[in-house]
Amino acid sequence: MYSRNLLPLLTIATLISLIAAASQSYAEEETKKSKDADTTGNVEIAVDVQKAMGLTTQQPALLDSTQSNMINGQIESIPANTADVNAPLAGRILTLLAQKGQRVSKGDPLIVVDTPEIRQLAVESSRTIAQNRLAEEQAQAKLSLAKTNFEREKTLLELKVTAKKDYQAAESLLRQSEADLKAARVQLQLSNAMLKNRLAQLGQRIQATADGHVTLYCPLSGVISDQQVTPGESVEPARLLLKIVNTSQVWAVAQVYEKDIHLARIGQKIIVKTPAYPGLAFTAIIAAIDPEVDPVTRTVGVRALINNPKGLLKPQMFATIELVCATKDPSKALYLPSDALVTSSGKNAVFVKRDSTHFQLVPISVGETKDNYVRVSSGLAANDNVVTERAYQLLAETSKSSIPSDDDEKSDGKPATKPAFPMWLTLLIGVVLVIIAFLAGKLTGRGNKATGEKSVANDASVSTAEKHTNA
Repeated sequence: MYSRNLLPLLTIATLISLIAAASQSYAEEETKKSKDADTTGNVEIAVDVQKAMGLTTQQPALLDSTQSNMINGQIESIPANTADVNAPLAGRILTLLAQKGQRVSKGDPLIVVDTPEIRQLAVESSRTIAQNRLAEEQAQAKLSLAKTNFEREKTLLELKVTAKKDYQAAESLLRQSEADLKAARVQLQLSNAMLKNRLAQLGQRIQATADGHVTLYCPLSGVISDQQVTPGESVEPARLLLKIVNTSQVWAVAQVYEKDIHLARIGQKIIVKTPAYPGLAFTAIIAAIDPEVDPVTRTVGVRALINNPKGLLKPQMFATIELVCATKDPSKALYLPSDALVTSSGKNAVFVKRDSTHFQLVPISVGETKDNYVRVSSGLAANDNVVTERAYQLLAETSKSSIPSDDDEKSDGKPATKPAFPMWLTLLIGVVLVIIAFLAGKLTGRGNKATGEKSVANDASVSTAEKHTNA
């Protein structure tokens, strides 16, 4: 009796298990289909959602085909336009006639230094000059006396009053006096030779006085960029005192990778920009290219000459150098903003708008960069509408088969979801359950009726037996 009652229940449980398995299989199949659809890179976005996301599209720009490369560099002073003013001798700084930041001209006095060595040489030179001047005066006096004696002996010889040998002796003394005077004058001229030679050995334009004060003069026109001393400070020979730089012309220096060195050549005009002046572009001419590649960085040094009459460019400023080289083919090429590029599976790609709501991920090949635009080598047509803003956000949305509009959402704010399985399968399950319930009810009623009749029969038999026993 109990097994017959459990049979409909077991049947219903089995059907429910089969229905659950079918529902799970259908959900897995739908998920797999959704994943398969996602790999195509297609995405559907409603118009109002596009506006909310800030998606913008544009067609590729048609620009001149060029090869260019932006390289980081810096501004440097030209070594030939810089000069160091060093201490020529040991001494003490007496006066600073120019200071850091001051503009100076060639020949201007800069520093006065008190030097014991020059003072000693100046004293010795003064003593030598005095001695040689005295010797010159003595030689001059001797020459005058010799001339007088010579004239007298000449007259006496003509009168035949004196002997000829006296005349010859007077003439010889005259010639000797003239030679002594000439030698004295030469010695006088050489009196300060030691001082001049010592100053010449110092290698700078300087001037010394008898009291040992040495004045240093400016070797070139420019600006004092460094000051290492103050008045009263003691200095040693060859110590740097001032540094002067002329920035009317400067270098823009960059380290170019060897793969890009073909873009640079001597005499080529380039564009230099600095963060200090965002709206200005300076024209420079490549003046020198290093003959060797740096074995560590694999770069080549490139120096470009820039005219800087107003002094806007300062040494050690950061700069961006744009190397541009026209290609052999002067035709136009397609360029896209760099923000339009996305990376998908390790490759460059863009989103192309196919209609008002559908976007397709298209792989492309790119070339050089020009003013934040990248050249498209292949993969796009000139009339394609490409997503230029929010491209990466769109890439993230490709994991969904579509993005619903605001009008498709429920009033409670939750988006509508797909049923776990189709509506027709739900109706079929309902019909089957109704039929099973009906059949189960029939079977249960018959079983109860049969059980009741059997029970009545058993009761009648028992009553009859009891009657026979009593009799």
